[in-house]
Amino acid sequence: MRFAIVRWGAIGVGVVLLSVAAAAAAGDRSLLDLDLRALSEVEVTSVSRKPQKLSETPAAVYVITGDEIRRSGATTLAEALRLAPGVEVARINASTWAVTIRGGNDRFSNKLLVMVDGRTVYTPLFSGVYWDSQDLPLQNVERIEVIRGPGASSWGANAVNGVINVITKSAAETQGWTVEGLGGTEERGQGFVRYGGPIGPAAWARGYVRYAARDSGSDALGVEADDEWEGLRGGVRADGEVGTAQKWSVQTEVYRGGAEIAYADATRRVLGAEDVLGLPVVRDRVRTRGGWVLGTWTHVSPGLSELTVRTYLDRTVRVEPQLTETRDTWDLDLKYRFSFGNLHDVQWGVGFRWTGDRIDESDVISFGSSRETDRLWSGFAQDELSLAGDRIRLLLGAKVERNEYTGLEFQPTARAIGRLGSGAAVWAAWSRAVRTPSRAEADGRILSGFVPPGAAAGFGGAPNPTPVRMVLEGTDDFDREVLWAHEGGIRFLWGRRLSVDLAGFWHRYEDLRTFEPRVASDGTVVLNTDNRARGRSVGFEASVDWFATDWWRIYAAYTWMVLDLQLKGGSRDVFTENEEGRSPRHRVSVRSSMDLGRGWELDLWGRYVGGLEQDGVDAYTELDVRVGRRLGRGWRVDLVGQNLLEPSHLEFIPGKAIQTIPTEVERGAYVRITWQTP
Repeated sequence: MRFAIVRWGAIGVGVVLLSVAAAAAAGDRSLLDLDLRALSEVEVTSVSRKPQKLSETPAAVYVITGDEIRRSGATTLAEALRLAPGVEVARINASTWAVTIRGGNDRFSNKLLVMVDGRTVYTPLFSGVYWDSQDLPLQNVERIEVIRGPGASSWGANAVNGVINVITKSAAETQGWTVEGLGGTEERGQGFVRYGGPIGPAAWARGYVRYAARDSGSDALGVEADDEWEGLRGGVRADGEVGTAQKWSVQTEVYRGGAEIAYADATRRVLGAEDVLGLPVVRDRVRTRGGWVLGTWTHVSPGLSELTVRTYLDRTVRVEPQLTETRDTWDLDLKYRFSFGNLHDVQWGVGFRWTGDRIDESDVISFGSSRETDRLWSGFAQDELSLAGDRIRLLLGAKVERNEYTGLEFQPTARAIGRLGSGAAVWAAWSRAVRTPSRAEADGRILSGFVPPGAAAGFGGAPNPTPVRMVLEGTDDFDREVLWAHEGGIRFLWGRRLSVDLAGFWHRYEDLRTFEPRVASDGTVVLNTDNRARGRSVGFEASVDWFATDWWRIYAAYTWMVLDLQLKGGSRDVFTENEEGRSPRHRVSVRSSMDLGRGWELDLWGRYVGGLEQDGVDAYTELDVRVGRRLGRGWRVDLVGQNLLEPSHLEFIPGKAIQTIPTEVERGAYVRITWQTP
């Protein structure tokens, strides 16, 4: 513990001392774009599906701005999420991440809802996100709203531990030319071109194309691994207004990409394949492609009522060594909002989602049917009451959904926030959220490996003289997982320079997934999905934002969390309790941003992430540095160094039957040159 404290202190002291040294050398100063009071007035929409000031939101929420992303040096959406407190981001290899909020991290994390402009981007195949398919251009991102804690009463099932909503810039905000080129050691090359212009008296459009190629990580011996990644995507967006009452938006995008991967396939031992370096390693390539179109229309009446209709079509194709998934989705969402006197702000809405898939199977992964169609019907309602002269606000809401696996689900919430003064507020929330079964958990079958000789007795049978197959098998009996969440927090804002945000939570989980073993007649050990575990997580999240001067901003965040899982009576699962150690107990982030005058910028970002004891992943401390210079006539140059403290470090080891071989994140640097029309 003492060594960990030294590490944390080193991060903060190192960032501050480097910042002071740079500041002492600075000449003229320029102001940062926003002070803290302005930031607290930023409106967020992802908590209650309506605009709310950040300071008045009864939830643990953080907004990652587009400028923060630029100054961080992050080049992918997953890496940009490290900027938010409470978000667990662990890179597995060059193209694969494990991302979650408040515990339960894995490549196939299934309790986090991710959206882009309100469009859900997770796959119902495993109720999670393929982050390489979400390699959207960060230059188009206006902000990322991160809600730590459940959002099921607004967004539905799978918004269990958190919600991430990426909101892109409108076409009106991206007029003119933007051209950007990037090259370096790990970021081998990127190119981005965007152009926007007016298409009518009150209508604007933009189009863009982006290509990115990234280098491989390294193995434990420091040898370059073969997991490079590249992708190409482009899109068009148009926004317009009809008078003062109507707004509309249409956007579309297409993409394709590919990544080299190595994965451990324990089934190859059963099938007699050769091992590589003593491990059953297979090398292959993942290919992705897809496209989508999204339309939104909003009408505001003179009586301040508001009607919003959103619909999207999405197709995604993913070709992996053992599985090919082709999925089509159509979603329709209608929301109506109105005020009832000065006391009530009411919203209600209905939604329908249709998704159909085609699965090309293999000898390792198969399903009960190669094609499946699911329909999801939903409705929600909520009322926000203003009490005590608007010093207290109470939000009551619920969402009802009907899905194909568990039928009707009810997900309520109650949230309250009270102002203690002009710069302080306290909030509390209670919520129920569910995670519904995925396609794989309901009827999937994975040949996951073998049971060594003599080990079958542990699964209820006599010791086996030879290896026997082990199969993960979904069942119709697998039910939804339930979360009962209790949260609370307090925010302070002193003047225009210092803010503190504290949040605590206690989550209780019921009917968590287990894999219950049985021995089939042919000796195969079958692990069936069931709901025979429970758990709780307790945590604390703190962040401090300080404008030390008009040109120097320091941000620090600390997250502590403990997850405790227990099996119910009669369960013989041997995997679930191992998930406790897959999230770090401590995480620290310290960022320093300075405008040094004459167009110069300096950003330092130090991070400490605790170890993962279950998998033998050590804690690590890293530092990123960005030096930028704004030049004349729209030019800007950035030099970015990433992960500078160690040659390489390991962040995560996935724990699945056919698992991606992890590689270490290497030290890297790149140069980025940007030109924008004035």
